[in-house]
Amino acid sequence: MTPPGPAGRPGGPRHRVAVLPAGAVLAAALAVLVAAPASATDGPEMLLSSDGVHFTRGQAPVIFRSLSGMVPGESRPGSVWVRNGGTEPAEIALAVKSVGGIDVLTESLDLVAGSRGNGSATVPLPSPGSCRSVFQGWGLAPGETKRLDLALGMDASASNATRRDSASVQLVFLMRGTGGPATAAACPAPGAPADRNTVRQAVPAGIIAEDPAPGSAAHQAAAGTSGVEPQDGPSAERATHSNVEGNDQRPAQLLMFVAGLLLFAALRTRRRNS
Repeated sequence: MTPPGPAGRPGGPRHRVAVLPAGAVLAAALAVLVAAPASATDGPEMLLSSDGVHFTRGQAPVIFRSLSGMVPGESRPGSVWVRNGGTEPAEIALAVKSVGGIDVLTESLDLVAGSRGNGSATVPLPSPGSCRSVFQGWGLAPGETKRLDLALGMDASASNATRRDSASVQLVFLMRGTGGPATAAACPAPGAPADRNTVRQAVPAGIIAEDPAPGSAAHQAAAGTSGVEPQDGPSAERATHSNVEGNDQRPAQLLMFVAGLLLFAALRTRRRNS
């Protein structure tokens, strides 16, 4: 008896049809896996963190815990960690952009940024609608993390016009591959084409100015006082009396002197009469 051919096998043709789609799916999966590293190297990978432990991509970290109620002469610290998550060397840059507010407030504020091995830089905040570079060209090796220590301070001689006013600023971070011809500033250039070798992220921050509280160090600095409290005691009492018109002792002394002269004249006249 002649054995059945392939057409007589149960499920024979269906088995071959099933194998082909499986092979196609496997080939497609391999193609995706091979293409993934290529897409990851298209540009740098900038990761930011507010604690140096948890890093995110594209999410704004908390840099300044609070910028509410700033008074003249005060400074608020902040920190952020920047990591090069890519496989190629990169450089980072920082800029500050004023989004809203009044000139008199932003002009009284300074931003300081520093990092170990790179020194520090200080810039005044720009006028609303403008951007100002803080630093650029700080290198980061693949996988390296750099901590940035920041401080936002208000000039002690800030005008009274800043009281109870607010300003909105953005800290603009930039990471760029080192293969470019020159370092890049974090301020975006108007009309510049998109650069696949550059990653830029803006972190918002709001500032609210207030009057210094009476008796506070900031209030004394704004008023130009020394901050030394008056002391009790005889010396303080004498200083107070010598500057108060109602306690001036010179009229009483003059009256006593005149009374003495009159008494002397009366005694002299009595002697003559006797």
